[in-house]
Amino acid sequence: MREKRRYFAWEGRYEHTRDGHNKFWEIRYEGNAQFSVSYGKIGGTPQNHTYEGAAVAEKKIREKLMKGYVKVRRRRSVEELMAYIKVSPKDLLDFDFMKELESL
Repeated sequence: MREKRRYFAWEGRYEHTRDGHNKFWEIRYEGNAQFSVSYGKIGGTPQNHTYEGAAVAEKKIREKLMKGYVKVRRRRSVEELMAYIKVSPKDLLDFDFMKELESL
C-alpha cells in the first residue's frame, strides 16, 4: 500500500492539445514497479504499453511534460459523484438549498 501511495501523484491523464496536437497519454501504477500506459489521438483507438521500473516511468512523464503535455483532471460522471457522496437523486431533489443558505 505504501508503494501505491508513492506513485499515486504520477498516475493520471496528460493531454497535448496545443499547436495542432490532439493527443493523450495516461499512466497507471500496476504494482511491483510496473506501469501501464495508454496513449494516442483523443477520441481514437488507444495503444497500450507497459514499463518496468519507477525510473523509466518518471523519465517518460518528464519527456511528456517537456513536449507540452499537461496533466488533466479526470471528469467524473454524475453516477460516480453520487456514489462518492452517497446521496440519491431523490435526496438532491428534496433538498432545500435556500433554507440551508438562510441558516448560515
